[in-house]
Amino acid sequence: MYAPDEGLPSASTASVDLRDVHSTILEACDVDVPVDGRDLRRDVADGESLVEYHGLSDRDDRSLRERGVDRVDRLNQELLGFVTGEYYGYQTFDGWNDRGPPPVDDPRGRLEELASKRRTRTVDDETYELPEEVEARLADLGYG
Repeated sequence: MYAPDEGLPSASTASVDLRDVHSTILEACDVDVPVDGRDLRRDVADGESLVEYHGLSDRDDRSLRERGVDRVDRLNQELLGFVTGEYYGYQTFDGWNDRGPPPVDDPRGRLEELASKRRTRTVDDETYELPEEVEARLADLGYG
């Protein structure tokens, strides 16, 4: 899919996120669907990226609850932030934190603006049964 001899840069210090990887794969497969993210095979400028924390995995949540850890629900709240080349501003469990010179006068307002443009969907909490062969394969790959 990518080789340095294609005339593309072989290294970059630009900030990227997982949505960029998803977008790159879709572009490489000539799949045209609206997604957030950038094609990393192109010259990617160091822009602004939204970062998200969605809480504990179900497995970690269960484990902490079984161990009697207090305030597990607090760890499951959604937190957002954004990053640019030199700045990182983000929500914390106790408020707000940032590092570097802010690129705008109101970083929290900018975060709200970025968050309002997210494509989100709600998934019902349902239990899905995987076939045994799928579970075995996932275990072989280290996910079980």
